[in-house]
Amino acid sequence: MKIKKSSWQIEGPICSYCEQGELIFSKCQNCGTIVLECAECSTVYEIKEKMVGKEIGESLGGTKCSVCANTLHQDFDLASAEEIRNLGFETGEYS
Repeated sequence: MKIKKSSWQIEGPICSYCEQGELIFSKCQNCGTIVLECAECSTVYEIKEKMVGKEIGESLGGTKCSVCANTLHQDFDLASAEEIRNLGFETGEYS
């Protein structure tokens, strides 16, 4: 049996590109950088001071982690609740 990790989304904002997708916390398994990825169109955003930052790529093609440039966005893992809390997010700011 394979256990699937839970996905967590930021509360409130939606994707500014497609204007409908929820933003899911994703993590680079190489350097640990956490980003927000649109569940609808796969646009990737940086996180800046607990807010949605600028667009930095997409997870359907060849864009890579903006910090280490080693991992494709499409290969990012889901971030855990603990990792999200370590960024300063509190209960109610993500679900």
